[in-house]
Amino acid sequence: MQKEKWCFIDSGNQDPAFNMAMDEALLYWHSEKLIPPVIRFYGWNPATLSVGYFQNVEKEINLEAVKRYGLGFVRRPTGGRGVLHDQELTYSVIVSEEHPEMPATVTEAYRVISEGILEGFKELGLDAYFAIPRTDKEKESLKNPRSSVCFDAPSWYELVVEGRKVAGSAQTRQKKVSFSSMDLF
Repeated sequence: MQKEKWCFIDSGNQDPAFNMAMDEALLYWHSEKLIPPVIRFYGWNPATLSVGYFQNVEKEINLEAVKRYGLGFVRRPTGGRGVLHDQELTYSVIVSEEHPEMPATVTEAYRVISEGILEGFKELGLDAYFAIPRTDKEKESLKNPRSSVCFDAPSWYELVVEGRKVAGSAQTRQKKVSFSSMDLF
């Protein structure tokens, strides 16, 4: 098996505009074949509320409270619900949709990207598993979440440890590139 070259970036704690601009630039550079696939780790300074690409900010977010608490605010290029980023680890995976290990579906891509972290939690002796909706009711609830907050409930292949959701995942596909981000709390 031939080793594949990836770009590893640890950009530390950055402001929200920098974090989103960096992810967007990496996605573009990878789509143009200027850089190999990327895994990037980062944090947020200040604590930041990020919203999903399709969220209705005026309807779902109290912007006065965001300002009052001195939070950063940013819209992510990915879908999903609101996330308060504060002292957690965020990582991005940027890889061509044609990569032989990248599944065609978003949910299967979540599984592939999260498997290593799941196995790491298990190696630590933790009761860790993927959230997999099993009933039609559970599957339907994922289509119509009851809250604008990401960590209120797990979605497909998100990580649950000791009965608590510990990771939020989101993804977009642009320019034939899969861009996934995950927050680990």
